[in-house]
Order: sequence, then structure tokens, then C-alpha cells
Amino acid sequence: MTKNKLCLIIESKNSSLDKLILYETIDIELLKKLISSSLLKKTFNNPFSNICFDNEKEQLIKYLALIKNGKAKIQYKRPKNINYGRVNPINSLGLFSIRR
Repeated sequence: MTKNKLCLIIESKNSSLDKLILYETIDIELLKKLISSSLLKKTFNNPFSNICFDNEKEQLIKYLALIKNGKAKIQYKRPKNINYGRVNPINSLGLFSIRR
């Protein structure tokens, strides 16, 4: 019987998504209602962030500050010194890294 071996080589490549800027359309009044609701977690750990927020309310308040004319300007970036894998919103401030 012959055993097959899988040889996996990970190569560093530039991503067209790195440093991409997107504009997320947000209903500001709905976001403000969510910020003042009891639905938010009081403590949480966001696995997509090197920035640790104490709670979801803090994250949403900082996200709200990014919104101008109903749109949040979000830049996506890879973590420092990593040239492969996903890109994420800087400081976890984007819809991608907000729970649900």
C-alpha cells in the first residue's frame, strides 16, 4: 500500500484587498437605538481585533464616530508582518467585525 503525502507551501503574495477602502451605508438612528439597548454584550473578546474593547457598546460608539453623511469609511488591512490570509477592518471598526 502506498501512502500519499501532501506538500503544502505557503507563499507570500500581495492582496488586492489590502488597504482597500469601502463605504458602509448605515442607518444612524437604528445604530443609536442599538447602542442604548440592552442587547449588547457587557464583556466580549473580538477575535478579529488586536484592539480590545471592553464591551460592544464601546465598539459601536467608536464605529458611530466614523459615520459621515450616513456612510462609514472603512479601510481593510492585513495584520502587521503577515503577508497571507485575510484582511480585516482597521481597529475592528467595520460591519465585518461587529457581532451579528
